[in-house]
Amino acid sequence: MLSITSIVYTLQRVIGENTRLVDIEHADILHYRKELLTGTIINPAMPNLTRQGRAPSTVNKQMAVLSEMPKLANRSQFILHAPYEGVSRLKLSKNDPDPLLLHKYQALITTLPSSQALIIIVAVYTGMRPGEIGALAWEDDAHMVYEIYSKWIGDMNQDQVNMLNNQMPTALPPERPTGRGA
Repeated sequence: MLSITSIVYTLQRVIGENTRLVDIEHADILHYRKELLTGTIINPAMPNLTRQGRAPSTVNKQMAVLSEMPKLANRSQFILHAPYEGVSRLKLSKNDPDPLLLHKYQALITTLPSSQALIIIVAVYTGMRPGEIGALAWEDDAHMVYEIYSKWIGDMNQDQVNMLNNQMPTALPPERPTGRGA
């Protein structure tokens, strides 16, 4: 997390030490934001290490600190204009999801042993997270799995239902395992 002191030093370098608040206009605020987003990052502690640009979330934090200064000056009537108004936050980009394609899913199911394939089948068709699947006990065996599927079967298309019906009997173990906790 950035400290306020670090942000103020960065803003001082971008804006300039001798820039007066009364001289800052709306266009200047936008220019500062662009400079923070795309400009060179200089770290006084490591002068040989320079990078280009900052993350939008970092720029948003720095712009929040910058906008508080003219807001306070405007409320105190030191300046009569509000250069910070109309400056929106930068949008944070989200990574596009990488869906599990049908042919990849089918290849995965065919290569796994039936006990491991069951876990993948339950996860794909129910949306359960790995931790939820791991918390299932043997008492939650085939009947529970079929109950889960029956709840979500309304959301499945006919191909998914057919695939489920074909794979479930072979994926379920025939009887309770022996060993740990049996």
